[in-house]
Amino acid sequence: MKICIIGGGIVGCAAAYFLSKSGHSVELFEKDTIGSHASGFALGSLLPPSAPKEEPIAMLSDLSLQLHAEIAELSVRNGLSTDFRKKSSIVLATTPSKCEELKNLSERHASDLTSKYRWLEPTELSHIEARITDKVMGGLYFDGSYEVDSRSICFSLWQMAEQKGADLNNSNVEELEIINGSVKGVRTNKGSFDFDYVIVAAGPWTKPLLQTVGINVPVNPQKGQILRLKPIGPDIDVSIWWEGNYITSKPDGLIWLGTTEEDIGFNENVTEFGRDTIIQSAADIFPFVKSLDLVKQTACLRPVTPDLQPVIEDLSYLIKGLIVCSGGSRNGILFGPAMGLLASEMILSQQTSIEISNWSINRFEN
Repeated sequence: MKICIIGGGIVGCAAAYFLSKSGHSVELFEKDTIGSHASGFALGSLLPPSAPKEEPIAMLSDLSLQLHAEIAELSVRNGLSTDFRKKSSIVLATTPSKCEELKNLSERHASDLTSKYRWLEPTELSHIEARITDKVMGGLYFDGSYEVDSRSICFSLWQMAEQKGADLNNSNVEELEIINGSVKGVRTNKGSFDFDYVIVAAGPWTKPLLQTVGINVPVNPQKGQILRLKPIGPDIDVSIWWEGNYITSKPDGLIWLGTTEEDIGFNENVTEFGRDTIIQSAADIFPFVKSLDLVKQTACLRPVTPDLQPVIEDLSYLIKGLIVCSGGSRNGILFGPAMGLLASEMILSQQTSIEISNWSINRFEN
């Protein structure tokens, strides 16, 4: 059985690893390099959604966190590293409504003796990070979050897949080739290649590729920019979040500050607008950032869906042998290993580790 994977981000690399480990012939198509787009430039924070455990998105998150830990251990055994580590998070309340929302979330978990949520008053926050402005009304502390180096986990997964026999094809897939309602292969800028299965894990490029065979998957590009700043003073040892933004110290010795949500198409350029927007938002919470020197500014295109949840589906009811796995939105690194595993399971056994019907493209029909 010959399997094509389109996309060299975390989902494609994870799928390549799980499939090659099972002894199948795997070829991964990536027009640039492994982890060269969103998966290679993401923050790498693994902050699970605060959904009840029985909700599908929480089950996806739990599965993926388990896989992150396993992949980290396997990477070390193979002389590699994902930089997987425990890193607590704090979500700040900057408005009365956000304060009430976070306090209610903390109270809902109060009866659970295993809960990792805890409400912090401003005085308690200052003991963790004294540079937070007194405008902040408190914060929700979460002790169940982690962190990885997003580029390193992509490389680790791919190198372990390659050790199992997977091949990398540095060409651009331009079209899927279909015969009598079944996948025949792919056509690239370097020729055509035959396959029995095709997994489309091409991030925001998933949509235009599947449109060539008449399938609409609303995964769109959203630019996110990140600033890396030279620190002054102590590290920020937790990931601190507010209004979709964040600040934390990273193993590279820099403070990472983000981010933007720009729905402007396939534009990956860094901009002064992005830099100024991020600094202004952060300075309201951490005034000291205005005095820090900018070392590097990056931008990448997140694959986002209208409901900000992924698309994970065997599309054989439309085209036999076609699987789509994309749209991790701002949780792409968190969900990536599980998404890759689920894509592989749809080929290997037809049974998936968790229920995936919630992530069908059919949910967008209305």
